[in-house]
Amino acid sequence: RVRTAPAGQAAYGPPPQAQAAAADPSWDEPDEHTRLVQVAPPDDAMRVQLLGRVVVVLDDGRHLPGEATTLLGRAPEARPGEHVDALLTVPDPAVSKTHLGMRVAGAFAWITDRASTNGTTLVGPDGRERKLEAWVETTVTVGSEVRFGGSTLRVLLPEDSSQGA
Repeated sequence: RVRTAPAGQAAYGPPPQAQAAAADPSWDEPDEHTRLVQVAPPDDAMRVQLLGRVVVVLDDGRHLPGEATTLLGRAPEARPGEHVDALLTVPDPAVSKTHLGMRVAGAFAWITDRASTNGTTLVGPDGRERKLEAWVETTVTVGSEVRFGGSTLRVLLPEDSSQGA
């Protein structure tokens, strides 16, 4: 069935209700059902979703590669048959040869202590500290610090990484 407009009216355009609202200058005035709300700025979790990635920065300013698995230590080495994307030497005597692994994928980061001598501590954005269990991959949220030996790395939003370490 085809709808036709009455003589003298256009067959396209806004519906009659919209035309009536546009003709009435009071249509945008608040009424008893209007409620003004203040929208809070996005938190880190929402900003991560919007930006789609995180940045990991070592306390000396070096950035870990994004979208990669990186081993960190005094002289890091992959195990036979293990695939890693990068090896990052940390010249710290309190750091084990291959102290930890860091995996970054988009907006997510994970850390694994590789049975290091001095251990790895995760400090959440709220300041709570947690010693990591060896060989257990642990999620690292934005704003967290990972302490290993006398070194620290931080998981940040890209916009915060220039303030970094």
